[in-house]
Amino acid sequence: MLWIDDQQKRLDTVTALVRRGPKSASAVPPQPKAPVIVAARPSKAKAPENHSPALLAKGRALCEDDDKASQIEEVNPLGGGQFLYQFTCPDSSGAYNFMNVFLIGPAGNVQALRPAAFRRPPGMGDGGNDGPAAGLMNPIFDPETMTLTSFNKGRGYGDCGGEEQWVWDGKAFRLALERTMSECRRIPMDDWPVTWRAEVKR
Repeated sequence: MLWIDDQQKRLDTVTALVRRGPKSASAVPPQPKAPVIVAARPSKAKAPENHSPALLAKGRALCEDDDKASQIEEVNPLGGGQFLYQFTCPDSSGAYNFMNVFLIGPAGNVQALRPAAFRRPPGMGDGGNDGPAAGLMNPIFDPETMTLTSFNKGRGYGDCGGEEQWVWDGKAFRLALERTMSECRRIPMDDWPVTWRAEVKR
């Protein structure tokens, strides 16, 4: 708790958890404003149903070792003639964590499709990778909110790991929320510490 007081600049103030002092609450620096993400509007465009071998090959190439068992999980419209192609990666998945990768681009133009990049905000690190994450664990896309939610389970019970919410702003997916629980203690996700939060405008 002393460390929390120090990080929040509450030492020697009346709001401190441990080392309280005479300083008033106004001495604590104000909380930084959350960054703002303007979500793209939901699209009613019809997703393509037929997929060429070239499209499948391009998606599979994003999986580890070009996973031959990879398949298209679903396709969702992103607006502006763009679609989100979601591919499974069975060889990179486990008993309760299922890796998925994504391509973004227009229907019928495989060469124009590009891998979705999930870039973390500056100062948050990159999860141990040299660049943005190429895939997400157990992702679910909500076309009404234009949000991709991922859940990386620390164990099958699902009481530890990490949750991320990525919002499509018309050009890229931006991190809107991150919750992390490193220890498995049967704590529900809603009570996990929030390590990143942005304000989403729709």
